[in-house]
Amino acid sequence: MIKKNTIIKIEDRDTFLWNKNNFESIKNVNVDLKNRNLYLIVEGERVYIKLLNLPKVSKDKLYKMIEYQLKYYFTDMEDILFDYYICKKLKKSYEIMVFCINSRKINNLHGLLEKGTKLKLVNLIQFVILNYVKNYVDDKEYTLLFENNRNVYIMAIKNDILVDNSMIRDFTGDFQEFFLEFSPIIENQLMDIENNKVYVLWFEYEDILKELERKYKLVILDYKEKNIIENFTKDWKYRMCIK
Repeated sequence: MIKKNTIIKIEDRDTFLWNKNNFESIKNVNVDLKNRNLYLIVEGERVYIKLLNLPKVSKDKLYKMIEYQLKYYFTDMEDILFDYYICKKLKKSYEIMVFCINSRKINNLHGLLEKGTKLKLVNLIQFVILNYVKNYVDDKEYTLLFENNRNVYIMAIKNDILVDNSMIRDFTGDFQEFFLEFSPIIENQLMDIENNKVYVLWFEYEDILKELERKYKLVILDYKEKNIIENFTKDWKYRMCIK
């Protein structure tokens, strides 16, 4: 039986429904999504991060101002999902961190919404994982690495905020490819190499793990997908906004 809170994951190749502690292709599940609270997870996208300084205005006006600013970076706003975080409140302005993705997967979202569902939350798999992990990590600064469905996600975290990230699509375990993506994130964020911890989840490439352990403080996490996904509907900090 599908619960009223329904979780759907959108990937490049298919769309999946969380059903009985597993994701199943929505093609194989007979379910009516009408009148359900829909929680969407978008997978396989890199997060673009922009730092903006905007005047203090109401929440609605701030949303519109951010949307307007993003038009300078993206030509087609129809494919944009974004969220923002107010980093600092100044006397007359806000310093704002904006997280956004540019994805044609948005077309899939509109198709689901036409079924009369109640859209409660849209989020990226990166933030779903981060929102769970941050409850168990005390470090102010660390790197989070995980693999899911052949995609590898690398995230630099400072004070619970994503400050840089990369993604390797369809990763095959190539040592050089991994460190070409991983190393610049550490360097760009001026992270303390000696003290920086690298938290690893669902990543099993031994040669890469040995090299990470040689350079950094490596922490292997053992969280179950079931616990992370169920937490998604209860405890979240980041979310993506769609029009």
